[in-house]
Amino acid sequence: MQDFNTIKNIVILGDGLEAWFAALFLKRLFAKSNIKVVESPVENSLQGHGETSIFNIVSMLNELDIPTSAFMRETQATLHWGQSYARWRSDADAKDDAFFILRVDGTQEPFNRWHEGLAYQVSALFARQVPLPHTVAAFTAAMQAVSREDAAAIIGSGQSGILPSFHFNKKQAIDFLKKTAIEQDISHTVSRFKETVWDKAGNVRGVLTERGNFRTDFLIDASGSRRLVVGNSVGWQWQSVQSFFNTDSAVSLYYPAAGTNPALLTRHTAMNAGWLRQIPLMDTVCCDYVYSSQYADENAVQAELVNFFSGSIGTPESWGFEQGYYADVWRGNVMALGDAAGFIEPLVNSANGQMLAQLLHFGQVVNAGGKIVSEHSINEFNRAQRAAWEEAVDFTRLFYHGTRNDTPFWQAADQMTVSDRYQALLEILKHRSPRLIDFTDYNQGGRQRVFAPSDWLFAAQALGWVSHESIIREQARLPENQQLDVQQFLTKLGLTEAIEPIMGSV
Repeated sequence: MQDFNTIKNIVILGDGLEAWFAALFLKRLFAKSNIKVVESPVENSLQGHGETSIFNIVSMLNELDIPTSAFMRETQATLHWGQSYARWRSDADAKDDAFFILRVDGTQEPFNRWHEGLAYQVSALFARQVPLPHTVAAFTAAMQAVSREDAAAIIGSGQSGILPSFHFNKKQAIDFLKKTAIEQDISHTVSRFKETVWDKAGNVRGVLTERGNFRTDFLIDASGSRRLVVGNSVGWQWQSVQSFFNTDSAVSLYYPAAGTNPALLTRHTAMNAGWLRQIPLMDTVCCDYVYSSQYADENAVQAELVNFFSGSIGTPESWGFEQGYYADVWRGNVMALGDAAGFIEPLVNSANGQMLAQLLHFGQVVNAGGKIVSEHSINEFNRAQRAAWEEAVDFTRLFYHGTRNDTPFWQAADQMTVSDRYQALLEILKHRSPRLIDFTDYNQGGRQRVFAPSDWLFAAQALGWVSHESIIREQARLPENQQLDVQQFLTKLGLTEAIEPIMGSV
């Protein structure tokens, strides 16, 4: 049990986005507690890199009373409407092969029409092989990279069909959140961490650093992949998912943005030994080539990038990673957050979304218990976080399964481990459209999901996992009211031609 009504001192160990978001969020949650951020004296050079987010960053900024306009101004932010994926379904020469996953507004057609867990208007589009992005009002604007002002006006109309978020400069975001935190009397110190002091009950009671020692009643380990506390403590069980993915390395670089209108989509391009992500900021494009060191070394990667960009790329920064997560992110009076809690390669932009969703869920659990949280509630909280990580693994895995096979990397990626839940989903998609029941296990404890059902619908269609013939049969079995609604929707889209029923479809 944790009684937060009696907590006086909270220490947050870390210097990244997760540390400062946590500081600001906990300041509101525990207004009478002293909150201290202990920063590392060694700055991560990648803190100046570009970041992507999902819609819950807007929820968090609203929760913290931080105007989104101020965040965008201070972080070189651009609007983020979704992702594009190029050369994913074919070999490297098919430069026009691209698909798109948009974070859509689930209150608008066709994503707000459900019957027995079936998005039946979406299913009708599957049956007619109409790409889902083409039904989203803002898609044309995204493809044209309209001006920032026009994009804002489209979102402001309420008819865009998009839930917007941001691309932003990570270092500038950290500086902005830190400045905001200091203005709210959140204390901080820059000092190298040495060790923690534990009591007999297994709770942390002190944080020892080179410049002083700090008493704590609750500790957030937001120290990134260093995992300064949870990675060096007994009982924290790491769940490796490296058998699901063969990527383990990355190089990062920057180049000046061309034109005056930043792209509204994060661009991903399949490469020989991995994939390239391009994040558009106001005057810079930040790139990560995520790859497998088994199939390419840094020299090969840099040579491929020179060829891709048709010129010099400077000196990229290199980094490695291990993919996995902790089975429990909250034990006793310690909670791991952000990369300290786990890391999955950033192919589907889940890292910041996972972190913010965990913080928001933590606040829900604490408030629901009147700030006295039972051990059962902590266990349920941990179960919800595990489900979120499992969904991140399965959704990311979808992008490697049955896609390219023209290089050793892509051939090996297709054969990596898949979960039983994932395998069952692919099997059922041979017989019908994806339904809400297929994703129920990912949605635990009221935690805000990082991946909406619509994300799965976009990906399943684009990657060829929906069965055209089975969906035609499924459409024929819809009740009369839903069939009429489908016809009215298709008429609005100019799709009036009926599809031929398949023998035995009814």
